[in-house]
Amino acid sequence: MVDWSGYLNSVCQAYAQWWQVYTFTDVLGRNKAEPRSHIPLLDLGLHIPLLDLGLIVQTVERDQQGEKQEKIERFSVLEGLRKYAPDHVLLVGRPGSGKSTALARLLLEEANVETRHGASLESASPIPVLVELRYYQKSVLELIQNFFKRHKLFLEITEIEKLLFHGQLLLLVDGVNELPSEEARRDLKAFRQNHPQTQMIFTTRDLGVGGDLDIAKKLEMQPLTEEQMQQFVRAYLPKQGEEMLRQLGDRLWEFGKTPLLLWMLCSVFVQNQNTVPSNLGSVFRLFTQTYDQKLKQDIPTTGDFRRWCHKLLQHLAWVMTQGEALTDLQVAIPRQQAEAVLTEFLQGKVPHPENCALAWLQDLLNHHLIQLSADNKIEFLSADNKIEFRHQLIQEYYTAECLLTRLSNLSDDSLKREYLNYLKWTEPLALMVELLDNEAQAVRVVKLALEVDWQLGARLAGAVKQEWQEKTVDLIADLKLPQLLKVKLFEISKSEKAIPFLEKATEHKDSDVRSRAVSVLGQIKSETAVSQLIKLLEDEDSYVRSSAASALEKIKSETAVTQLIKLLEDQKSNMRSSAADALVQIKSEAAPQLIKLLEDEDFYVRYRAADILGKIGEPSILPDIKKFLLKGKHLNLLNTISSIQERARYYDPTLIQSAATINAPENKNNFMEQKRTLRVVVASPNDVKPERDILPNIIDELNRAIAADKHLRLELSRWETDTYPGFHPEGPQGLIDPILNIANCDILIGIFWKRFGTPTKDGQTGTEHEFQCAYESWKKPGSPQIMFYFCKKAYTPQSVEETHQWGKVLEFKKQFPKEGLSWNYKNKSEFEKLVRNHLTQLIRQNWGIRPE
Repeated sequence: MVDWSGYLNSVCQAYAQWWQVYTFTDVLGRNKAEPRSHIPLLDLGLHIPLLDLGLIVQTVERDQQGEKQEKIERFSVLEGLRKYAPDHVLLVGRPGSGKSTALARLLLEEANVETRHGASLESASPIPVLVELRYYQKSVLELIQNFFKRHKLFLEITEIEKLLFHGQLLLLVDGVNELPSEEARRDLKAFRQNHPQTQMIFTTRDLGVGGDLDIAKKLEMQPLTEEQMQQFVRAYLPKQGEEMLRQLGDRLWEFGKTPLLLWMLCSVFVQNQNTVPSNLGSVFRLFTQTYDQKLKQDIPTTGDFRRWCHKLLQHLAWVMTQGEALTDLQVAIPRQQAEAVLTEFLQGKVPHPENCALAWLQDLLNHHLIQLSADNKIEFLSADNKIEFRHQLIQEYYTAECLLTRLSNLSDDSLKREYLNYLKWTEPLALMVELLDNEAQAVRVVKLALEVDWQLGARLAGAVKQEWQEKTVDLIADLKLPQLLKVKLFEISKSEKAIPFLEKATEHKDSDVRSRAVSVLGQIKSETAVSQLIKLLEDEDSYVRSSAASALEKIKSETAVTQLIKLLEDQKSNMRSSAADALVQIKSEAAPQLIKLLEDEDFYVRYRAADILGKIGEPSILPDIKKFLLKGKHLNLLNTISSIQERARYYDPTLIQSAATINAPENKNNFMEQKRTLRVVVASPNDVKPERDILPNIIDELNRAIAADKHLRLELSRWETDTYPGFHPEGPQGLIDPILNIANCDILIGIFWKRFGTPTKDGQTGTEHEFQCAYESWKKPGSPQIMFYFCKKAYTPQSVEETHQWGKVLEFKKQFPKEGLSWNYKNKSEFEKLVRNHLTQLIRQNWGIRPE
């Protein structure tokens, strides 16, 4: 039997700070104390690691015709991965969206020795292994073997195959799109199909590159929400964050597609004199310049390294992207090959090119944005000696800079055949056109791209400098294509210069064209389109009207409020719903007019106005609503007031201290010392005592982590620690109820396995009684939150009584309320991880952020 302790300890040590595994700052010569302007990626120095931002994945289901189904599930990242790993799952997301970081955290959590304490290999979870496909050479088995070696475990291939056969490994397979060849992709696909009993999680950047390996279940990384982006920026730049958000406006979505890009923007904002760069290409250029100039001034280098380093990186990136085949790129190359590439590049440019190449490559490894691959960071694997960029986005940027220098020398035919036609060049080309300073060349690239592929051309048309987009968008408009297809291409371009064409399309006789054009106008979020969209709120087609309302919701224009309010009386329910949603988004601008509607002669108008005001949840309008309540019989306004109070978490806004008062020196310390207490009650029979006994440790851990950050304190209540001996007319449960006070707790954790419990005086068991108390309370104010778990550990009843008890548990699970979602677990260690993750998500989504 394999002794896993050394391997698991090594993994835990290596990935203890999982959020820093994929950083740009772990280079030779840096001091350990980082200034605020160079906080390591995803750490932020403020205890807000990437996944603690609440990143979400959602399923992608397709029917046999390939159309997306309506039913979509949403999970936290790790929750979704754990749920679908047994049947294999593919995680899809943009570069920098957190896929690799999620695997690093999952690796650490699954390897954590504490969760395996006292568990035999047969009962413990599968052993996690990170498989990084960028280092693929011969086989997937070799990658698994190398990861084991890196963490002090030497296994033969035959031993690994046995572990796979028995399903004892959890494979975290990173970077399907980074495989070096079609042969490698075939090998990976066959490997997956040959080991259905092994849990596997795969990540890929794009389903178009590398394919989906015929994996049925796919999860998509969801972009950061606007609130998450703002939280990120304010945490990273506490002084300049508000100014940066003001400058970005609606462009926050452009730069904040992924946490990595948003981090890069924050890191260059201050260095760029508190000015947001014009586009993403400029962000990369400023970032690399800042990295070179600010981070490396104190580090000694050889010869003219500083003068040549960017040219060397550009050429190296270009050669790696070229790869060994037209369709494949390389993300890691042997060091010997890199030395030869740089030597050839320096021939005739510097004396002793070979010596310079060797010395400067070492300088780049020590001080810049390339590194030895993970498999080369220990001696016994140094023969592989591979080099890679610290992130594929950085490789793409330097490739773009190299293409920029070559563009004028490329013929139209060469540009189309060698670059535009291959997907691996798409991202570098997009960055390149953002950096182009030559209008004629920019228009030329877009024109040729449209000849190769319409969607590629449309994307590049919207990437060139803003002042040239009128010409590139005209190229799309001149295409001899159906109008609906043109509208789709305008959508891909995301260019404001497409607005005149889209406004014209909103007058098309085909309602599908009108509806699509309206939707695109909403995505572009231009105020210039508002007047046309308001007109379309009266379109004869209900879908067009609904699309117009949704577009106005995205633009959040207060000029549309009057028309949107009229639509609350539309005959179509979807139209009324869209109008209401738009008014909720417009919020404060809509509130004054909605308050006026509380006096409307039509009851339905008054009712809808009150309902929307409740959803807007603006506390400042409470006094006005109370005035209307005093005037007459509008009792439904009490519901409006309650909704606002629940969102605000207080009753009277006039009693709330201002932020300035709270932050005053004489008050701040007292305020910060106050923490809200969340009471957590556990309900279960005594056959799950091990699970009950690990809850105090989980609560203590959360109190030191996320609860502290949210200015909360969790307090666990259990009958065995909180009650006392005594008598009660209602029996023991009568003593327990007032102490646990379940109706007024915040969270109830329920656990069942094989026992249902002993009946109390009311005929219910103690656990059943406690659940009913919580459930009945939840149905009124929505509290407490109820988290119920069922153990799926194998069990065979040994008596009629045990069979009866187990049957009652199964019946309870079958009759579990339809409003609720319960969760299964296999053993104590899995229960611990699930409860820790679920409580973290629950706190993050339901309770406030710690005040600054």
